[in-house]
Amino acid sequence: MSWFAKKSLIKKRVVSNSEDPKRLKDKSLFPKLSIFQDKSSEFSLIGIALVFSSLLVILSWQYSFLPPQIPFYYNLSGGERLAGKEILWLVPSVLGIFSTINLTLAQLNYKREPVLSRVLIIALFFIIFLSFLGVLKIIGLVI
Repeated sequence: MSWFAKKSLIKKRVVSNSEDPKRLKDKSLFPKLSIFQDKSSEFSLIGIALVFSSLLVILSWQYSFLPPQIPFYYNLSGGERLAGKEILWLVPSVLGIFSTINLTLAQLNYKREPVLSRVLIIALFFIIFLSFLGVLKIIGLVI
């Protein structure tokens, strides 16, 4: 067998081994194209869903027990300003819009900037969590 024949035989074996179906199914060959498939963002996304849904549940459950006027605005002098209890529904509404925008930006930029997308998801979790604590504090003040 000549040297050229051996070289072409080796190339055929390499090509046939690289097209192995088991190897094509290996996830490491295909980059993750979605923030929702990223393991490092999975816990933050689960946390976002849990905190946001518990915010809605607690607000729905406690809404009938709230007085018509609640302390909502705070200023530097320490005084309170009252607002109608309907304003509490503004918090989940704004969070829902903000979450949609933030998740869309994270998904669109994930392919080019995966670290930025992860930071957006983690920041969104902290914003939702702090908003949840704020609503709990307001409900705790009046009940």
